[in-house]
Amino acid sequence: MGKEDKANYMDNLKNIKRVEHIYNPVIFHTSEKADLSVKRILAAGRLEEQKGFDMLSDIWKQIEDKGEYDEWKLSIIGSGSKQQELLEQKKSLGLKQVEILPFQRRIEDFYKSSSVFVLSSRYEGFGLVLLEAQAYGLPLLSFDVKEGPNEIITDGENGYLVKAFDEKEFAEKLLYLIGNEKERLRLAANADKDLWRFSQENVIPQWIELIEGL
Repeated sequence: MGKEDKANYMDNLKNIKRVEHIYNPVIFHTSEKADLSVKRILAAGRLEEQKGFDMLSDIWKQIEDKGEYDEWKLSIIGSGSKQQELLEQKKSLGLKQVEILPFQRRIEDFYKSSSVFVLSSRYEGFGLVLLEAQAYGLPLLSFDVKEGPNEIITDGENGYLVKAFDEKEFAEKLLYLIGNEKERLRLAANADKDLWRFSQENVIPQWIELIEGL
């Protein structure tokens, strides 16, 4: 549960005397890290309205229109009811550097062969997909929507938060990361340090303390 979730519970459940905030743990650890020289931007999630892949396609159109990074591609991984709409949008926008792939059993191969992970959701829960990407050392870029991304991304440290639905700013930040491997490496190094907050070694003792205090 995130901090905003805790606030929502406290606002809506007035009769509950005690609400504690404990993060979800990262349930895996890997020593394998992303190759931040690979010219791939990665997005993953259900192909539904919530995930905002239509906005991400419009953002990527701005990238392609620059004409400076034709060797880069955007990989969107997921399945859902918006698949056909996204394929039609890709065609109508004339996007040449976008691939929409079905759910991958070995998505870790994509984490390891990407340089930035992007989240374009209109709203989010805690955002475990961001933690998974962070575990592989990927810099993160997300809209600053409620209840999730801003508890994982510290703006300018392990990634960037963009004002919700500001596609122009999102494209600018993404262009900056694409063109600046040194910055990607800096954010990735900070991601490794920050991940401790969500480790089982840190989270489990909080649960033990809570249960023993009941």
